[in-house]
Amino acid sequence: MPNLSCDEKGLGKQFIPNPRFHPVVGVEDVETRRQLDNAFDGMQHFELASKGIEVGETGWYFCGRSRILGELNEWLKVAESGVTIVTGPPGAGKSAVIGRLVTLSTSEYRETAVNVGALEGIPDDTLPPEGVIDIAIHSKGKTLDDCLRVIVKGLKLQGADEVSIDPDEVAQQIGELDRRITIIVDAL
Repeated sequence: MPNLSCDEKGLGKQFIPNPRFHPVVGVEDVETRRQLDNAFDGMQHFELASKGIEVGETGWYFCGRSRILGELNEWLKVAESGVTIVTGPPGAGKSAVIGRLVTLSTSEYRETAVNVGALEGIPDDTLPPEGVIDIAIHSKGKTLDDCLRVIVKGLKLQGADEVSIDPDEVAQQIGELDRRITIIVDAL
């Protein structure tokens, strides 16, 4: 985002950046944004991590980690069920890898990455299949009920308005969907 001068009188000061400014990600409408917000809780966290930037920064600086991305993408493509856990010491890049998977699995974010050239020279096997991730949760500071609520809303299950959500009921409803569901949880 360019910095703009105040006015013609030459005060020469820059406008204060709007911390709530969120650039449009590809061509999206309000309904698409709402669906992403419901399914991908904490999307700003995943987006920043996937770009290798902090709040207030711009750009796409993610690089490397091709081996782990390739392995995770292969698992996402072929696994019918199961759990994969990404572990490592603080600062190792776990959130960056997870954020990369989450954001680039959505067509809107992938389109933006392509448009700005952020995927040039990136091996195809490090890119997740579009739409492979159904729910992404940044669980920092969240309770089990908070996480379940994200899952229920994102998958459009019954019970989103309940005072408390029963995990067994959510598991049963997911089983009744009769399709593979991929849920990513970061910051456990």
